[in-house]
Amino acid sequence: MKGDTAKKLGTVLLASVLGLALLLAMLLVLTLWSPQPAQASTPVKTGYVVVRFGAHNAMVRAFTFTTSISSYVALQRAGVNPAAANTAWGLFLCSIAGVGRVNSTGDNCDNGTFFWSTWYWDGTQWTSYMVGVGDSVITQDGHIDGYVWTDQWPAPEPPYGPGAVAVYRGLEWLRGRQDANTGGYGTPNDTIEALYAVTANHYDPAAWRRGADKPSLLAAGIGAAATLSQQHGGGAGKASTALAAVRGCRPVTMRDIMSYYDATTGRFNPNDGYHAWAMIGLRALSQTVPYTAVQALKNAQKPDGGWAFGTWSNTSDTNATALAIQALIAAGEPVTSTAVVSGLNYLDNAQKTDGGFPYDPQSPWGTDSDTNSTAYVVQALVAAGEDPTKGRWKEGDNHPLSYLVGMQLANGAFEWQKNQGANQLATQQAIPALLYRPFPFAQATLERCPGAAFLPVIARR
Repeated sequence: MKGDTAKKLGTVLLASVLGLALLLAMLLVLTLWSPQPAQASTPVKTGYVVVRFGAHNAMVRAFTFTTSISSYVALQRAGVNPAAANTAWGLFLCSIAGVGRVNSTGDNCDNGTFFWSTWYWDGTQWTSYMVGVGDSVITQDGHIDGYVWTDQWPAPEPPYGPGAVAVYRGLEWLRGRQDANTGGYGTPNDTIEALYAVTANHYDPAAWRRGADKPSLLAAGIGAAATLSQQHGGGAGKASTALAAVRGCRPVTMRDIMSYYDATTGRFNPNDGYHAWAMIGLRALSQTVPYTAVQALKNAQKPDGGWAFGTWSNTSDTNATALAIQALIAAGEPVTSTAVVSGLNYLDNAQKTDGGFPYDPQSPWGTDSDTNSTAYVVQALVAAGEDPTKGRWKEGDNHPLSYLVGMQLANGAFEWQKNQGANQLATQQAIPALLYRPFPFAQATLERCPGAAFLPVIARR
């Protein structure tokens, strides 16, 4: 009797154990096969490096990171090819994008009196780094580092930090606006303006295209330059300035600037704006501006210190004045000359409390600030050696560059005026100004394009 009971008890116990084991096995299978909650991925952050190679030459690049990195790693990720010396105090920055170099032993720079000053944007202003590029720590999304190639101390500051970020975002918006079939941006003038914007930031216009088999902006720009040069002296000057900036070639159908010159009047065009563009274009081509052309522009200055863009107007405007100042300085006029000083004074009086500039402060059709006019003025100020974020160009907390940044939309485009929507031309013209790049960007002697004519779509450059 006891044995039967023990057997029954053992059977029950064995069944319980087997059942528990089976239950555990099933739970294990369910655990393995059931979907697991996704682990939160580390968010990707974006930062920016602003590099100022000279007073009128800068660029901005973006980098990404997920964990803290040094400024040197940021430069590497931004694709600007930095080089540093290994010193007893850590990494010492010697070169960015081929400007500067490390000495033969690798323990110091070989840059003479020049050096790279290093900065970071603290949210309101540029602040000098007190540590080397290998010891700085970047953790925040939107961080901005600045670098200036200089032989001065204290070193000049990089371009306005938020403005540099706006440049990058504006160019990304412009990428999507390029015509995939032509490589251009609409009219010849619009295409030339795109060429200015892209090259101002040291992007290669030959690589700026919608696909590997699509025409490039360079190809479209060369074709546009030929067309624009046939319109008037200003068009020829504007086209030449763009081609010099990209070290392009001159299509055989491009008209020379000097072919528009009237030695009797000293003018390339009756309109001051076009006359100024012709002068800028000659300097871009490394040619001398005739003395009579300089005098003609100075003689056209109005009593208030400004210039009128065209003969259709009797009042000064900021656009013509900004171009005239750049043309005079490019032609060799000192920034202390009466013409330049008076022009700057006119612009000072034209500035609005929002920091921006209208086209014509006396216009009966409205005197609100606009992006295009403000951008042209900024280029004139920089050409004259002025800091557009300081001194008399500040209106309370506002200045021309803060105005431009405030005109950018969430998608990266700029508005012409508030609540007017995205504007391609405003976006194109804001970019060189925010990079502190007055006209001409560069000087070059251009060779003729090969072949009987330049066919931008067929060539696929």
